[in-house]
Amino acid sequence: MTMFKYNILLLLRNKSLLFWTLLFPIALSTLFHVAFANLEEGETFDTINVSVINFNPQDDLITLLEEVKFTETTLIFNISLDSKETSLDKLANGEVSGIIEFSDDNSIKLTVNSGGFNQTIIKTFLDRYLQTTSTVTSIMILTNGEADINEIIAELNVNQNYLVFDDSNTKKPNYVLTYFFSLIGMALIYGSFWGNHAVMTLLPIKNQHGVRLSIAPVKRFKQLLLSLLASFTIHIVEILIFLLYLMFVLGLNLNTNLSLLLLTCVVGSMVGISFGAFISMLLKRKSEGLKIAITVLVGTFGGFLSGMMIISVKYFIQTNAPFINYINPVGVITDALYSLNYYKTYERFIANMLILGIMTIVFLCSSLLMYRRDKYESI
Repeated sequence: MTMFKYNILLLLRNKSLLFWTLLFPIALSTLFHVAFANLEEGETFDTINVSVINFNPQDDLITLLEEVKFTETTLIFNISLDSKETSLDKLANGEVSGIIEFSDDNSIKLTVNSGGFNQTIIKTFLDRYLQTTSTVTSIMILTNGEADINEIIAELNVNQNYLVFDDSNTKKPNYVLTYFFSLIGMALIYGSFWGNHAVMTLLPIKNQHGVRLSIAPVKRFKQLLLSLLASFTIHIVEILIFLLYLMFVLGLNLNTNLSLLLLTCVVGSMVGISFGAFISMLLKRKSEGLKIAITVLVGTFGGFLSGMMIISVKYFIQTNAPFINYINPVGVITDALYSLNYYKTYERFIANMLILGIMTIVFLCSSLLMYRRDKYESI
């Protein structure tokens, strides 16, 4: 217990690691929160102002224009009856989006001064109206006026659906959460910094602390295990703080099983710690800068491949090179969290946990073997 305590105190001396493994993910999540605020909320529509010239009270188009709605409380059009001069002035000043003019020959003319969303809605509505009236007129002519016009209109308004809903046992996806899941995955893999630093403190060729440990009557297996356990303890506390910040400060609803979320974080942290230890032992005689660069590359580039910067990248990798997602620890963690959020069953989540478990065992066992065989002619 004493050795475990001093390992924690020794690791906590490195303030830069505290920044990269805790403060940096918090700062990045804050930027994400600002950038993606209200992204999942439905698009709102404003009523479109339209000016009408040569109004005919008996024209059913006017009635339709006044009654159609975006929602139960929001009308699509706000109709104003104006003279031609007034309408043109309103259009020039941007007070209306378009002018609908009824001609003496019963034709309809639409005037706009620019293209845009509102203008497209007006034109689409008029095109649909003209198409429907033309169809009804043609049918009445062919049937010599014997057809029921109300029945014809009812048939025209029926939208036949040729798609059959198949319940795939999934929930409605929340794409914004994928960005944060990738960020959590990156933060977990950044535990590699702690694993790397923990091994560095044990190597006699790197520091005096390692020299003293090499002649201490403590088995190497125990030294490495206690050092990595101290790293894991620090990192998992950081991750818990990070999750609390996401949920209670940013108000992010992770919409997932909390206990399984914590399990994913524990396993993901173990992968990050063991990977850092593996890199440190594999490149023990290389510079610390190279090891940090590899850790940053795996965390940041792995986050990119899992959709942290561009969500479509994850889909592209999955459809074109799925093998990459299985060897990218950030991608596996992201997929595990996403499967908890999206799927009602746990098959995919369990598969991701198994992959992360295999990664941890491979990295940890390799590190232990290399550390036990590590010998020096002189210390």
